[in-house]
Amino acid sequence: MFSKPARGVCVAALLFAACVPPSVGKLIGKGDDGLSKPSDTIRTGLVSDEMLEAKPYGFRVSWVRWDSEFRGTELRIGDRIIGVDGTRYTLATRPTGGGIGVGQWNEPSVWKKRGAGDGTKITLTVWRKGKVFDVSAKLRAERFYHGKDGKRALAPGGPDPLFQKDGFDSAWQSWYEELVKRESYVLDGGWQRGSFNNRQLLAEQRDDKKRVDLLVSKYPGKFAETVAADWKRVRDVLLGKEHRITAKGLEYRSLGEKRAKQIAQAATSARKAFLARFRSETIPPFPALDPIEGDLGAVAGKVVVLPVMGSRSWISEAGHGYLYAGDSRQGLYFIDSRGPEMNKALNAMYRYQQVVSPKIAETYAIIGRIEPQPSMRVVGSQAYAGLSVKPIGVTIGNAMFVDLTKGGKEATFAGEDALPRPGAVAVRDDATPKQVMQAYVEALESANKDAWQKLYADWNLSIYSGVGRVSYDPHYWMGVNDSDWIRARRLILDKVYAINVVDVGLMETVLQGNEFPGAPKIEQVTVELEHVGKFDEGYRPVKDVNVNRMWTLQRRDGGPWRIVTRRSI
Repeated sequence: MFSKPARGVCVAALLFAACVPPSVGKLIGKGDDGLSKPSDTIRTGLVSDEMLEAKPYGFRVSWVRWDSEFRGTELRIGDRIIGVDGTRYTLATRPTGGGIGVGQWNEPSVWKKRGAGDGTKITLTVWRKGKVFDVSAKLRAERFYHGKDGKRALAPGGPDPLFQKDGFDSAWQSWYEELVKRESYVLDGGWQRGSFNNRQLLAEQRDDKKRVDLLVSKYPGKFAETVAADWKRVRDVLLGKEHRITAKGLEYRSLGEKRAKQIAQAATSARKAFLARFRSETIPPFPALDPIEGDLGAVAGKVVVLPVMGSRSWISEAGHGYLYAGDSRQGLYFIDSRGPEMNKALNAMYRYQQVVSPKIAETYAIIGRIEPQPSMRVVGSQAYAGLSVKPIGVTIGNAMFVDLTKGGKEATFAGEDALPRPGAVAVRDDATPKQVMQAYVEALESANKDAWQKLYADWNLSIYSGVGRVSYDPHYWMGVNDSDWIRARRLILDKVYAINVVDVGLMETVLQGNEFPGAPKIEQVTVELEHVGKFDEGYRPVKDVNVNRMWTLQRRDGGPWRIVTRRSI
């Protein structure tokens, strides 16, 4: 996160003057508070990251030191500094060596060259979401602090940075340095980071509360007040705005429940009728005939109703899966999971997850015919002989029933044909990126998979930065995998209670239309979504690896905006 420091300069010196780099010249007496000594090293008190590929080029502010004069100005963490005192930063004039921009490790060399000192006023040109404005403040000499006892301190009257723990596991300097890194990570675009997890960060931040409180009570002053204020600000960011989720707002959740209930009722009736249909051919499954010594001809073609099989009923041989029922005492039955019958049943379950509910227990109550050839499989560490069974009907998860005796490549589950069609989702061709993403959420909540899929772009554009290469496929496979639809539906019926559009970025043209013959003009924009989860503090924004916050949309030759981020939610 931080720029690489020069030899002899500790990273902490960018945050607070707790270590003394060799380049520091003689100290210039005492500060106004009597507890600090300014050096001849001049800084803005900012920490930044150089943004080489950003337009406009500049330095993104990732932290503002507690004693910086820029605290209290309009400058914010995440802002981009694009110039100083009327002179813009450019890549063409970027000095070799690096590290000399505002907030970089070698920033003091710039002020020394300019003859600036403690109290010199400068003006930064700042870019924030397309807006450019100026921020002015004074430079400040880097200071080295001590307490009233004369010992080194983090701040005037503060704790010893290296040799004081006050009952905690780490020294004050290392604790504060880690605290600043975490807080910078949160405030500097944390929600937009793919690895951001606000639940985890909230837990870590709560762990710091006792130490922050002790700092305020035992070492009062500006430093302690600033640390406490930063802690609260980070907590507020991690918690986000509280949302009021009403029963009406969760009506979409009842859609899957109603459908699941409807299909479960159809499954019960269909299985009952199916069993009655084959009653005359059905024999008790146990005790099973001995497949080696018994007369297979007496049971071949007979129907057995096997007990429910779950995750522990699976075995695998060289990657080939089988289900088994029974045991060595009462006999065994084996079902080939890759046989055409089970493939039909599993495909039906997959459709159930897409159009009814993504939540279904993977248990199998199989009705099947005994085949004329026995089977030998390894269960655990021992091989057993058993009877092979071809499924003719199966209940999955006690939620759906599939009749496998009907012809055709696919087998419908009971009640599938009677399911109501999902509600229509209207999206105009001139819909804004925000409206497209709102329709995306609406289609997901109303279980309208077709409308959801159509909001993905059917083209693909790849631009290889730095090499000038462009790859464009005008007939790209549209949408995402069916598994992403199931995953998205599972999330909004479980951990995600609402999805809102919170920000739309600046539009940019990524393909001008003259790069190659037939090239289209492609514009691009980023939309930020907010997923709402349930916390002890109420319904709050949630971000973890399960949800995707940043979405990219494109439009081709002025056509409709479409999603090019190929994720679920």
